[in-house]
Amino acid sequence: MDSKEQRIAGGDEYTEQAVQAFMESGQHDGYVHPESPAPVEESATGIFPDEYPREMIYPISEAEVDAKVEALIKAMTFREKCDMLYVDGALDPVDKGGTTMYSVGVPRLGVPVMRQHDGPPGIRARYETTSPPEPLLLGCTFDPKVAYEIGRMYAEELKSIGSNMKLGAQLDVGRSPSWHRLKDIYGEDYYLVSEMGVAEVRGVQEHGGMTMGKHMGAYNTVGDTLQTALVDEQTLHTAYLQPFERACKEAKISSIMTSYNTLNGFF
Repeated sequence: MDSKEQRIAGGDEYTEQAVQAFMESGQHDGYVHPESPAPVEESATGIFPDEYPREMIYPISEAEVDAKVEALIKAMTFREKCDMLYVDGALDPVDKGGTTMYSVGVPRLGVPVMRQHDGPPGIRARYETTSPPEPLLLGCTFDPKVAYEIGRMYAEELKSIGSNMKLGAQLDVGRSPSWHRLKDIYGEDYYLVSEMGVAEVRGVQEHGGMTMGKHMGAYNTVGDTLQTALVDEQTLHTAYLQPFERACKEAKISSIMTSYNTLNGFF
């Protein structure tokens, strides 16, 4: 391998096999060319297990993530990329009716399916899972350690039901006492929401789960899509976006969900 291939491989056996499959398949930038020496369906056959045991689900460094992602994108076909962009809970062959979002994986490259489960609180699924107190009640403890332990429980339950990601923490800041989702957040103080939210995200992600912070930004009006939030620029950044910024910088949150309402007149 040249230096670029070595950098992509990153010393990981699965990534090296993905790179090798890419080199042998004749793919370039995700497309399969007619002169491919080996059909892409046959490459990397039998390398990866059908099911991943819990001990194989653990956090890795950002450098390892970058190397794997770069190698996998180069090894994936255009169709495989398109398939992963579409998510629908009804597609889940195992957890129909319980999975909020389901995305196919790429079995030949060891990319597992992606299952996302809603909340808060708890992990909403067809299986029996723990239902902890509402986040608003947890916020009354003013104790990030409690939020961290709740996050750790979420991670263990996600792995136990064969899932990957929780659609939370909910990092919204309370604005209206009549808001129908006020129970789902940690409170009306942005510092409190930030402290508890960062702790919950760390609890999940340090134990093998992923989180999706929601809903950015200023999603805390009485309604959802029919309402608009009017917030001046300084207040928006100082208060309503601070929990999301801190979750990104301090907890390396996996993903962010946008809000449903319009913000200052725009979606």
